[in-house]
Amino acid sequence: MSDTRLSDYTHLLELTQALLALARAEAWDTLLDAIPAQQAAMAATLRGNDALSNCPADIRAALTALIKQIDTANREVLERVTAWRTQVSAILEEINATRQNGKRISRAYGG
Repeated sequence: MSDTRLSDYTHLLELTQALLALARAEAWDTLLDAIPAQQAAMAATLRGNDALSNCPADIRAALTALIKQIDTANREVLERVTAWRTQVSAILEEINATRQNGKRISRAYGG
C-alpha cells in the first residue's frame, strides 16, 4: 500500500495535530504563526493528488481515514480559535468601555 498520497496526507495530519496541540495549550501566537505552513501543505497535497475515486480500494480507505482525522482536528482547532476570539473580543470591549469611562470622568471633573 505504498503511495505518495498516503505520505502526503500523513504529513498533513501531523501538521494539523500539531496545530491542535497548540490550540489545546492556548499557544495562540505560535498557532497563528504555524497556520500558513499547514495551509500551504494542504494546498500542495490537494493540488498534487488525484481524486480518491482513482485509488485502489485499500489506499482509498486509508486516505479516507486520514482525511476524517484531519477534518476532526481542524474542526476542533476552529472551535478553540473561535472561543478564544470571543474572549479576546470581550476583553477589548471592556478595555474600550474603561477608556470611554475614563474620558467621561476626565471631562466631568475638568481633567
